[in-house]
Amino acid sequence: MKTYTYYIIMFLLAVLPLTPALAQPCLPGIWSGKLKVPGGGELTIAITFFTDDNDSLKASLRSIEQSPNDFPFDQVTHAGKKVTLSMRSLRIEVEGTVDSTDRTMVCDFRQGGFRLPLVLHKTDSMPGLKRPQEPKKPFPYKEEEVTFENNRDKITLAGTLTVPQGKGPFPAVILISGSGPQNRNEELFGHKPFLVLADYLTRRGIAVLRFDDRGTGQSSGNFNDATTADFATDVLAALAYLKTRQEIDPAKTGLIGHSEGGMVAPVVAARSKQVAFIILLAGPGIGMDQIVLYQIGRQLKMLGKSEEQIQAEIRFRKKIFETMAVAKDTVLAAAKIRKAYADLPEAEKKLLSWTPEQLDGMIRTFSNPWWRFCLSYQPAKTLRKVQCPVLALNGSKDTQVQADPNLDAISKALREGKCKSYTIKKMDGLNHLFQKCKTGDGLEYGSIEETINPEVLEVIAQWIEGIVIKKQI
Repeated sequence: MKTYTYYIIMFLLAVLPLTPALAQPCLPGIWSGKLKVPGGGELTIAITFFTDDNDSLKASLRSIEQSPNDFPFDQVTHAGKKVTLSMRSLRIEVEGTVDSTDRTMVCDFRQGGFRLPLVLHKTDSMPGLKRPQEPKKPFPYKEEEVTFENNRDKITLAGTLTVPQGKGPFPAVILISGSGPQNRNEELFGHKPFLVLADYLTRRGIAVLRFDDRGTGQSSGNFNDATTADFATDVLAALAYLKTRQEIDPAKTGLIGHSEGGMVAPVVAARSKQVAFIILLAGPGIGMDQIVLYQIGRQLKMLGKSEEQIQAEIRFRKKIFETMAVAKDTVLAAAKIRKAYADLPEAEKKLLSWTPEQLDGMIRTFSNPWWRFCLSYQPAKTLRKVQCPVLALNGSKDTQVQADPNLDAISKALREGKCKSYTIKKMDGLNHLFQKCKTGDGLEYGSIEETINPEVLEVIAQWIEGIVIKKQI
């Protein structure tokens, strides 16, 4: 979800290694190494040193698992074998020493309370990623770039439609991404899970439409002003588009939603009888407020906060959530939150130790329309309205949307709503991205080569075949 899936990019970059800079012949070039981060994960870091037109030494940082982009350092200084880099935007400081070989740099990385060791080695090329499941062309099916309109919001959505070879009409699914601005492949940490899933299903005789979120990639619109309810209208537009395609059987068209997409899919299914089935991949069953508070508690524990501090933070963040969720005027709500903080007992304030800037930052974040919608949204209410077949999967090591409370809530809501056909399954040893993992922590995602566990792909394909190909609808 957004606290972990969308903002985690910036958090992880903050944990990235930085390397100092010497105006010495040995420095220009690429230096890379592994940064072990709290929670048990690793990030591959590449620091590139170069000189500008004025012969001044510069450096940039790339987190290989997270982004293909380079992030420039603001300051590069050196004194003999010692080098220092800093990046103000991420509040990162790194001090390092180049050894006698001029090819190894031992660094001390500091940021946000973390102090981590990092060893960089000079290399001839930028490190790459191993993603063995990513399909390569040519594909044994038809692939078409498509666009369709959300007439309500006057935006054009762009995506890729993959269709099996043959006449059809074929059963189809629409893929719905998780939180944050996602492209059609739901690309994250160097993985392209929607590309892998679309390829797998299309080879099994199921057409797949995946598309860029509004305001992302080649889709128009404003992502930042949209809520989960708005994203549901984009999926309704995708359904309407597939209905115009002769190769697609509209009576056998379903939805697969991951994370926040697992919130969107039931909204659409409750509104449209055209939805033949839905698959919820790590979709929430309990309120987003509960999910986010769990995530915050876990993150604070990783930062070394005491249980007393964690509970104090959870209590006041809960107050922020409750205030913003029902607020009609966010300015008045912000004033109410500031007063509540000012009125806290001194002992409670000491546990929190928030600066005015930190409090204002939280208020700005949770004043956002997306957050206000999510904090007031209860998935069970919508799930009770879903009548089509449902498959809900969660990884047992999911630390973002915990498997047990969410799967239990989904099952209970579907049962209460008298949904006639649903399957609930917890996948052993898998994380939020459905990778086989050690800890399940988000910092581990990029270091895992597997994009989607093969068992999950097979469970999805077999379930769809049992629903639509064998004509059980």
